Amino acid sequence: MQGKFRFIAGTVIFCILFTGYRMLFGKGSVFASQENCLVEASQDQGEAAWQDSEGNWQTGSLTEAVASVSSKGTVVLLSDVSLTSGITISKPVVITSNEADQPCTIKNEEPDTDDRKDRGRIFTVTSGELQLQNIILDGGRDAGVTAFHPLVCVNGNDAYLRMLEGAVLQNAENASQGTGGGGINIRKGKGSLHDGSLIQNCKARHGGHYGQVQFILYGGCIKDCEAENGGGVYVNIGIFQMGGGEITGNRAMKADTEERRMGGGAIYVAGGSSPPAMAVVGILGG
Repeated sequence: MQGKFRFIAGTVIFCILFTGYRMLFGKGSVFASQENCLVEASQDQGEAAWQDSEGNWQTGSLTEAVASVSSKGTVVLLSDVSLTSGITISKPVVITSNEADQPCTIKNEEPDTDDRKDRGRIFTVTSGELQLQNIILDGGRDAGVTAFHPLVCVNGNDAYLRMLEGAVLQNAENASQGTGGGGINIRKGKGSLHDGSLIQNCKARHGGHYGQVQFILYGGCIKDCEAENGGGVYVNIGIFQMGGGEITGNRAMKADTEERRMGGGAIYVAGGSSPPAMAVVGILGG
């Protein structure tokens, strides 16, 4: 009897261990890892992984991931992504790449047209905080793609874009005459760059159009961008603070077909003559 009990107990323990092994390492599984990557997915993985409300990892498209991830959750990119339409962010979320030494790219591939409709935006932040880390947002300028919006638009009273280590916005060409910003356009809300983040090789009518907002450069770099006004940063009505980081190699460049005054290769300040229509700039470091 005792031997039979030991056999049954051993069988149960084996089944539990085997089931746990299959759940962690079997086909279709996604599990947390602290060594090489954040998650490890099976061969039929999607573009991104995220955790559901019960803490289980799911895989699917980037659009699905952003829609399904819980508030203050993390979306982990498993591969490069091509977009022909933008994604709206309306809750606090972190978007990053699976492997620290291999950042994934989200690339705008929507072709240029003559109808001048809004296109080319990758993210629109309407509420909550979007944190970008170890990820590249590419506008396709090097491939001849001209858009009619910046890569990221921040447009909400409590909307916030935070660019962290390894976050890169690049190769954006915004052809709109009214919408500012090749990399970032802040209409309402707040944005910040931190150490290890980068905005590069972007082109726009205005280098970054901020209205009644706050933009802070804690660190990072804005380089090799161009615009008619404010190749690096364009401040309309709002606050720009620079406590660190670098703005370098940017230039003000007039359009060939228009006679315009140009200003501010690095920073261009507009704004009104008195509050609240005032632009405030404070450079404390960097």
